[in-house]
Amino acid sequence: SNVSLESSKTTGMVQTCNEYLDFTLLDCKYGTNYTELNFRVKNISDKTISLRLHGGQSGYAYDDFGNKYSGLNLKVSIAGSDYSNWDSSTELPAGIYTNGSIRFYDVDTNATEFGNITIPTNQESDLIFTNVKIRK
Repeated sequence: SNVSLESSKTTGMVQTCNEYLDFTLLDCKYGTNYTELNFRVKNISDKTISLRLHGGQSGYAYDDFGNKYSGLNLKVSIAGSDYSNWDSSTELPAGIYTNGSIRFYDVDTNATEFGNITIPTNQESDLIFTNVKIRK
């Protein structure tokens, strides 16, 4: 069966945490016991940037029913790090990109969208995704 890219594409908005970090939302889909959001981040500056993402109680997400996910239900990973409830970090040299992901556990399986995902960082502001569709 042919699935058009448009129908399977995850949509959503991202508010970057630093003007020199270019974030792209790649996907958000249900896994076996978690929902995972995948993104790519590129350092568009001319110097190395140390990026740290904070999960657990610091980060949180609201689905389209208003359910909140945080604490043990939220883990972050970047540049191939293990998923952590606390934080994950990487050094991003100029012009380099890497992938990262955020896992949410115990998400309402009827949810079709995350209205707001906020992941605190060590940069000027939080990394915020809004209106992210969840693929089944």
